Amino acid sequence: MSHVMPAESEPKERGHGFIRRTWAMLIKEFVQLRRDRVSLGMIAVMPLMQLMLFGYAINTTPRNLPTAVLLQENSDLGRSILAAMENTGVETRAAGDWRGLKWSKLCINLLANGVCAALDWTPAQVYADKTAFDVERACLIEAVAVMRRLGIAPVGLVGFPVPVLVAAIRSLSATLLRAVLSRRVVTARGDKLPSLLLDLRARKKLTEVDDLNGAVVARAGEAGVVTPANAAIARIVDGIASGTIDWGVFRGKPQALAAASIS
Repeated sequence: MSHVMPAESEPKERGHGFIRRTWAMLIKEFVQLRRDRVSLGMIAVMPLMQLMLFGYAINTTPRNLPTAVLLQENSDLGRSILAAMENTGVETRAAGDWRGLKWSKLCINLLANGVCAALDWTPAQVYADKTAFDVERACLIEAVAVMRRLGIAPVGLVGFPVPVLVAAIRSLSATLLRAVLSRRVVTARGDKLPSLLLDLRARKKLTEVDDLNGAVVARAGEAGVVTPANAAIARIVDGIASGTIDWGVFRGKPQALAAASIS
């Protein structure tokens, strides 16, 4: 009686077949690369460019990142964290009231932003025009009034003494405040356009005006303060973004903006 044994070489043949197919594919790809000089150049050049960029041009060390820290307890742990951050070269300010931090940053973000967007003007243009600055000043005065009524104290941030700004808004005349702020605001911004103006020029349907001027209006009711200038700026910028207000009504027309906000 004879028995047929299974072929032992079949698994080996399968392995050789896989190697042959893979080798044929590799040869085909190399032949294609010889024909496609652009792909061959990218394969050779891109790794070299990455080596140069990550080795010399790109620096992952954080620099010029002013930081505000909410520190609600005067403990050894809190002081050690602040010291550690300062030792890394990060400019740091500590504050115990989160509302003070938030509203201090809001005051800075209100500067040369909403009014510039409504008028389609740069900060230099707004601060050079008396009527446009009157609208700007009205927005700032309203924001400071809401802060004061809510018992929120401004906090000095890195590179910007917000308490001094708030005191100037409350005490200086329009002429003096314009002279004080124009150099600081225009110089600080340089050629950089305000965020709201960039959003409108990019035709974005949503902007952050509700988190800026709109935030002042939202808390004004709780504080018992009337904020017509901020309400008008928020409404106009939102309307321009959504298309319900023709930008041409206010573009380059500070008198029209003043009539809609502070008259």
